[in-house]
Amino acid sequence: MTKAAKVLIALLLIFSFVCGDFYTLKAQAKTSQTAVVNAYSLHIRNKASLKGKIIGYVKKGKKVQVLKTEKKWTYIKYGSTKGWVSAKYLSMPKNSG
Repeated sequence: MTKAAKVLIALLLIFSFVCGDFYTLKAQAKTSQTAVVNAYSLHIRNKASLKGKIIGYVKKGKKVQVLKTEKKWTYIKYGSTKGWVSAKYLSMPKNSG
């Protein structure tokens, strides 16, 4: 294989990784939603469990970014904090996202 062919293959591989990451990030941005906290003070935990360490809290009426939901727990971002909250204390507005 010539040197030019190797360089071309390397460039194609780099391009495919860059484009793949771009489209993944774009898809994640489209699927993220906003939710409103409906508990007086909602604990943010490091694990999806009541045994998870409390790493922050969110007051009632504040908006959070929903990153994913698993069973009865939702992984959120609030300010610079990311963690798990009980999904039953979040309300999803009709026009979220």
